This record gives sequence, C-alpha cells and structure tokens, in this order.
Amino acid sequence: MAVGSLASQTRKLGSPQRCSVSRRSNRTRVYNNRRNKWTNRTRFARKTQGLERVGRDNSPPYGVGVCTQNFSVRLRHYTTFQFERQVKERQYPGLSYVELAAQRKVEDMHLSEAAVRISACPNAGGNSVYSEVLSCELLYRLFGAELLKTEMEVTYFPQGGALTDYTCRLFGVQVGVSVTRAMKFKGEFDLEDAEKLLRKKLTGVINATQNTMESWDKQILHVWTPSKQVARVVMATYHTLPSDVKANTVVLVTVAQGNISREVFENR
Repeated sequence: MAVGSLASQTRKLGSPQRCSVSRRSNRTRVYNNRRNKWTNRTRFARKTQGLERVGRDNSPPYGVGVCTQNFSVRLRHYTTFQFERQVKERQYPGLSYVELAAQRKVEDMHLSEAAVRISACPNAGGNSVYSEVLSCELLYRLFGAELLKTEMEVTYFPQGGALTDYTCRLFGVQVGVSVTRAMKFKGEFDLEDAEKLLRKKLTGVINATQNTMESWDKQILHVWTPSKQVARVVMATYHTLPSDVKANTVVLVTVAQGNISREVFENR
C-alpha cells in the first residue's frame, strides 16, 4: 500500500503535470501581455486625439491628398461631395476648406489653358493676378471647372459696380467666381478684419449678380489665407454673418502654404 500510495503521488506531482501547468501559465502570460499592449496603445491613441482636439492647432482636419506637378492639396474625404452639393443647391450658401502647398513658383508652373488665359488677359486694375490664376487652376484640377469668361469679358448693366473675376461651369452649374485675400499689412488679422472683408466681398457678390448680363446661377467667393490661424478666423466670422449677407454664395477658404503664400499675398 505504501508503494501504491507513493506511485499515486508521483503521478499527481510528476513532471508531466507540472509542464502542463507551466505551459498554460506561459500562454496566459503572453495573452495578458498582448492585451495590455493593445490596451495601452488604445489609451495612447485616445489621449493623442484628445490632445489634438484641445491643442493650439484647431484647424479643420483633412484626410485626402491630391497631388499635381504644380501643387498638392489637402482636404477632408467628404469635401468634394460637400462642395458639389453646395454649388448645386442654388438657394443656399455654403462654406468649404482646403489647403494648398505649391511645388514650384507660379511663373514656373505648367498651368492649364484656362489659368494661362486668365494670366494673359487684362483685369480691372486689381493687384492679385496670382491669386486669380491659382484659383482657376485649383478649381480645374480639383473639381473639373471649365472657364467661360474672364473678368473683362463679363458684361454688366448698369456698369460701375462690383465685378466678378471670372465665370466657369462647375458640376454642370454656371457660376461666377470672386477671388480675395485675407491679409493685413500691419498687425494680426483678427475677427474685426475678417468681418469687414467678408461683408464687403459678399455684398459685392450680390451686387455683381444683380447687375450682370450673364446667366450664372450663383457665385463662389474664393478666400485665400496665409495661415491656418487666419483661416480659422475667417470661418468663425462667416458663421456670425446674417443670412442676407451670405445669400446663396459659396465661400471656399484656401490656405496657401509654404513659399507660394508669399507670391499670392505680395502686391502683383
């Protein structure tokens, strides 16, 4: 009996059973380590996203990049569909946002025929040729806009009022496009400056639409900004404007990043 009892205890406490327990504990340890790593990564990602939300840079996020030989454009994945809807809804205004970073100087760009046509045609005395050329090039490359008439080809009655920079066909809709720059020579561009600019330009858009002899359905106000901070100021101010000032105009805010910003905002 003593020998049998000893053999029984040996089977219960022998090496095979200890190996099985050790193997299970190792698997549990590996599983727990992987679970902890995944949990830590998840917590870190959430923490990072939270920091981005409350950080200093609260610019609109983007998720899609469009790259041409002249420039690259950053925008949200829904911006194209949103902008198309805003253009086609003829009774309602809209606001969209993109970022543009040029690969080369404007003079060295391989521009489309429409942009070359705008750069070659005389305008009404403005000093923002580059901003108008890039506006036309951006709308063509990004949304497939087709240039119809330049600034001096658009007719008005009575004359002497606000003018539209060019007209184009966009998403099957004929629109007028007015281009402006959110800039300030001295000091920081603030909410007061943004309100003054938007009220002046949006009122001019309404005036041009009323006096034109063309048959566009609505207008786009293309606003160039030198930084994301100025873009945030412009968009925040836009939401405070009354509906009669917004009318049915679509405002497209574009940040000119890098060296291209200097060319757009210098007196040309």
